[in-house]
Amino acid sequence: MPEIDGIEAGKLFRNKNEDCKIIMLTAQSDRMREAYTEFIVGQRILRSERSLKELETELDGRLFIRIDKKYIVNFRNIDYYDKGIVSIAGKKIKVSRRKIREFEERYTVFDLRYR
Repeated sequence: MPEIDGIEAGKLFRNKNEDCKIIMLTAQSDRMREAYTEFIVGQRILRSERSLKELETELDGRLFIRIDKKYIVNFRNIDYYDKGIVSIAGKKIKVSRRKIREFEERYTVFDLRYR
């Protein structure tokens, strides 16, 4: 078995036992993001051990959508959408090509029903 680092070992443990609690410590900020999922709520950054895939299944699909590998967005926080780009609090995020159609359909439904 090739050598693996602590984050990779943690992923293997979590795959075998989802209830396994792992405390990760690292001095490398670039590796920290692999150990946690960060999400922004208002002006606060929160961290969770759960993956985006797990969060995606738990969040209300009428209000949240995954727009690419890195982002799940809350429709209520979208300032505007234009040609595959979502703007939230001044940050522009590109919707992945394979998600654009689903995003546009669900955003239209949200806009008509919940805004």
